[in-house]
Amino acid sequence: METQSGVGMDWISAAPGSDGRQNSGVICRPSLVAVPLRWSGILEKTMPDAPSPLLSSPETARYLGIKPQTLRKWRLTGHGPPYIRLGDSPRSRVAYRLADLEAWGAARTFRSTAAETVAKDGR
Repeated sequence: METQSGVGMDWISAAPGSDGRQNSGVICRPSLVAVPLRWSGILEKTMPDAPSPLLSSPETARYLGIKPQTLRKWRLTGHGPPYIRLGDSPRSRVAYRLADLEAWGAARTFRSTAAETVAKDGR
């Protein structure tokens, strides 16, 4: 791992993947657990009590297969997955827990359009 000094704190930049390609270049604070998605299984095995990895908005949009603008709109309207505001200002960055994204997706998984209709009517 490569470290860079910021204003009063160190930032950690993830190393290239084992396949030789550059990963998504996740940069995180040491106090937050933010790792590339392909490392999340390793984290669970080596640190079972660790908090769920955090993803930035662009990483979350890629994970969900949507545009970042769609994710912002969902935050505004309350239709998207739960998020964490990383500061007190309305302009502070947001992050998403991987576990929250998986739960949000599981709640929207259906076997048929009929099952989806029944589920929506029951809400």
